[in-house]
Amino acid sequence: MAKPTRIPRQERSTKTRERIIAGARTCFASRGYDATQTRDIAAEAGMSVGTFYEYFNDKAAVFRSVLDDFYAGLEQLDIESTLTGQPGPSGWASLLATLRTWVLSFGRLFGDFYTLGIRDPAFEQALSTFESRIESRLTDLLTEVTFAQNRDVAAQSARLVYTVMESLLLRSIPEERPEIRESLLKEASICLDAYLRARAESIEHST
Repeated sequence: MAKPTRIPRQERSTKTRERIIAGARTCFASRGYDATQTRDIAAEAGMSVGTFYEYFNDKAAVFRSVLDDFYAGLEQLDIESTLTGQPGPSGWASLLATLRTWVLSFGRLFGDFYTLGIRDPAFEQALSTFESRIESRLTDLLTEVTFAQNRDVAAQSARLVYTVMESLLLRSIPEERPEIRESLLKEASICLDAYLRARAESIEHST
């Protein structure tokens, strides 16, 4: 009879940590950060609370690890092609829909992340870094397709665009009525396109 394969200690530790993070993501997405306790995460991961504390000091620590998946999901989104392939309001609508789908895949995490970033100094830097990543990608995109290599103006516009996106996503996530949700996305897309066109024309006339 063949002996069972032994799993190296380091590999077992890695798998245990991954189980905790996966369990935490499930709990945070469904219950929300405040309603989730470490015992809930441990139960979801199929282990004791004591084992949880061998890997993480508290739920804030594991929440930050879950955010790594959140960031990775954003990096994998091809937001650039949504605008370069579909100029005008339809492109912005496609971009917003893509971002909304990504956000929804993490349940309540997105809204909780913003709440924590405002109320808890421990998450303030994480939120700032996250916002900077998105703004940087938007700046690159707007520099290329809208503002003819004028990066300063693109950066200013990217900040406004991101603020609108953030507000829209936070507003549309809990909206269960599809007609209201689609109306929000459509109106935001039209407004963003109109603003950027006006800004681009203003720059062109001043040069």
